[in-house]
Amino acid sequence: MALPRSQREDRKQLLTHPRDTPTLRPYAVTPESAFPYLIWTLALMETSIRPARESDAVDIADIYNPYVLGTCISFETEPVRAPEMARRIGETLGSSLPWLVAEASGGVVGYAYASRWKSRRAYRHSVESSVYMNPAHTGKGVGLRLYSALIEALRASSVHAVMGGIALPNASSVGLHERLGFKKVAHFEQAGYKEGRWIDVGYWQLLLA
Repeated sequence: MALPRSQREDRKQLLTHPRDTPTLRPYAVTPESAFPYLIWTLALMETSIRPARESDAVDIADIYNPYVLGTCISFETEPVRAPEMARRIGETLGSSLPWLVAEASGGVVGYAYASRWKSRRAYRHSVESSVYMNPAHTGKGVGLRLYSALIEALRASSVHAVMGGIALPNASSVGLHERLGFKKVAHFEQAGYKEGRWIDVGYWQLLLA
């Protein structure tokens, strides 16, 4: 089958003037461009996720208290001592709810847990979720993996609705929740007062079934 004249001319041009044809160059991966991805990958490989123990209370308190003392992310205003944190861990696990930790290099670098949304009986299939990371281990995908594991643990139970409360503004927390499928369902204006200002609170919800 004969080629149309225009295609024959294009083919002749390619054969007679090969230097005029563009050269495709592969994307160059330099050490500088690969370094952030390498760090992110190594961080995930070196991190394990397991159920929390009351003996983790010191590490967990060390992660949590800077959020209490230096941010509006937590609405608590006094640092939580290790014995109180151990009590909270035991209470959560005793209620058949998950409390997970992310562990790297033998130490806890983040934690996530669920608590009852309300105490009245009809709320028994709803929980509120929380996640906190050591700031030195953020931006590496560990928080996403940890929070995803918490949601899967809740999915395997009788939990139907997961609520995440966020003191606003907090773009990183909003992004994490929405990446995992949470949708914003409520916005309370000036619900808290801390660090000399009124703080709005938003709630994001994920339905598991």
